[in-house]
Amino acid sequence: MTQNATLAPVGEEGPAPLLDLRHVNKTFSRGKNAWRALKDISFALRPGESVALIGANGAGKTTLIRLIGGVLAPDAGTISIDGRSLRGYSSIAQGVGVVAEGARDLYGNLTVLENMEYFGMLRGMKKRRQRATDICAALGLAGESGKLVRLLSRGNRQKAAIAATLLFSPALLIMDEPTLGMDQEATRLFAETIVKLKTMGPTLLLATHQLEIADELCDRVLVLNSGELRYDGPIRVAPQEGARVVEYEILLARPFAGATGDFDAAVKGQRIAISCTPERLYDFLRTIAPAEIVAVEQLSSGTKNIFRRYGGDPGR
Repeated sequence: MTQNATLAPVGEEGPAPLLDLRHVNKTFSRGKNAWRALKDISFALRPGESVALIGANGAGKTTLIRLIGGVLAPDAGTISIDGRSLRGYSSIAQGVGVVAEGARDLYGNLTVLENMEYFGMLRGMKKRRQRATDICAALGLAGESGKLVRLLSRGNRQKAAIAATLLFSPALLIMDEPTLGMDQEATRLFAETIVKLKTMGPTLLLATHQLEIADELCDRVLVLNSGELRYDGPIRVAPQEGARVVEYEILLARPFAGATGDFDAAVKGQRIAISCTPERLYDFLRTIAPAEIVAVEQLSSGTKNIFRRYGGDPGR
């Protein structure tokens, strides 16, 4: 697990990575002003993984997606797809499918099937009509495939965008805020679509602000904060054998500037997040004495807790 940007070696365990980023940096400039959008990002995705990418607005998620998709090139570091280096607009990026928020890549005055046939024609694909029809059926979109995209519900437009991307059998499918603006029913139907999609084989990278969706669809999460990778690990951590590890948040009267010892704790102003057994919590409270404690809250597991600790604080 990677926390607070202390990165484990990439690609040392399990199958070879499908996507491998090593020490990636990206800086933008405007006039005399420059800012680092991404700072020394390293992680790997292996075949079949479903990974959530979360972070506050401006954390660097969109920049990272554009780098992986080949739209931008990193200033430093390397990005490899299936063992081959990706540089800028490399043809290797054709193995990456990106579904933009709001299905912006589709033509509204064409039907779903017409969009898919058109994109297939551009790639010289044979039997594109049959493949498009099969994909629509697999995603539960058969009844909507003959309708103009601009007349579809938001949820079905997003399904159509996914269907068009799957036309080329991408090994890696990236979705950027796919549920943004969807109502509860459309979000539920989208989640069902992704469950079906996971059986079709692509590796998934899902950038989302809806943390419940990440909990439901992914097993691993990447947290970006101010351009840095602050967390790379499982959404649900198995407790240590014989111990009940619990997540706590401690609210102090004033910002904390002291030492936390050897505890797994993250300090953010007046708040301290810590993972430990209930018995160890009391040891920790003695460690941070004489800090004035206002409240101690036991947190639920999952993406929301991880985001509060490493990326921000939703709902506050």
